[in-house]
Amino acid sequence: MTTVFESPSTASRVEIGGTHVLIIAAGSYPAFSGGDPKLFLDDTVGMGQLSSPPISAVSLADWFLAGSEKSDTQGFFNPSAPLASVEMLLSPEQFYTLPNGTEVPIEPATRALISCKFREWRLRAASHPDNVCVFYFCGHGLTGFNHYILPSDFGVVSPDNPMSDALDISTTVKAMRQRAAGQQYFFIDACRQLSWSTLLPGAQPPALLPLDPDKPFRCFCRLILSSTLEGDAAYSNRGQVSWFTSALI
Repeated sequence: MTTVFESPSTASRVEIGGTHVLIIAAGSYPAFSGGDPKLFLDDTVGMGQLSSPPISAVSLADWFLAGSEKSDTQGFFNPSAPLASVEMLLSPEQFYTLPNGTEVPIEPATRALISCKFREWRLRAASHPDNVCVFYFCGHGLTGFNHYILPSDFGVVSPDNPMSDALDISTTVKAMRQRAAGQQYFFIDACRQLSWSTLLPGAQPPALLPLDPDKPFRCFCRLILSSTLEGDAAYSNRGQVSWFTSALI
């Protein structure tokens, strides 16, 4: 299960848009140091397990779900585009506790599930011209020709060409401008250090969504906010919300 919130009025509301949120966090990486020795890559690019991403993602989801119709509450508030849906993927898999105390199981942040849930999210985002769409990723990342984010099963699906398991987020956010007209917000809490592995011939990761030369750009209000400068690392204290996500909230 990935849906932690869906407004019952979303389908019937046509006069205003809604806010659709996709939260993804990858903290466990079986092919990296500290994972499964049988799956270790020959070159892990110095990366291992992360404790902060799931904690950061849960904190962000809590903030969105804590909102109400009153502007003085601590949480999401946008009367022009009320919260319509929140989807989440977390690795390692775990339960998420809703504000009413109900626990829901959350599926892992694998490449296949990220691709599937991204498609569902972008279709919801395109369902109304005044929708607001929010994409958040926290986990490992690399920089080559573009910025790449790493799903939790990076190197597990394609151990001989692990970069094919990564996702080109730079091209993805450009292509989203062709698919949805409403406001778009991308928050990427991942390292952007340069790695030779991203520059090898045949190692360029695919995007979640390709640019289409025949499609016009529809979105003219977009924000891409990264946790660090190009070439640098992103930081957090062990077992705590990351510095970037804490500031974002």
